Amino acid sequence: MVSVESDMVSTQKENNTQTKTQRIGSEITLKLIKQTDITYQDMWTAPVRKATQMNKKKGTEHEKPKPELADPHKNW
Repeated sequence: MVSVESDMVSTQKENNTQTKTQRIGSEITLKLIKQTDITYQDMWTAPVRKATQMNKKKGTEHEKPKPELADPHKNW
């Protein structure tokens, strides 16, 4: 009976270390996911933000001339 109990204790210790390892692994994975989410979001929003800032600097964002619409009643 003693050997069976010691086997059970050793397997329980192994299970504990496995769960600790899994927990640490999942924490690391979560941190990595959070980091990549930020960079992924910046990858998409940064060029758009930069382009709008450049347009504002040039002053051409709202000042572009509108093309004249063809007048259907005008005789060509």
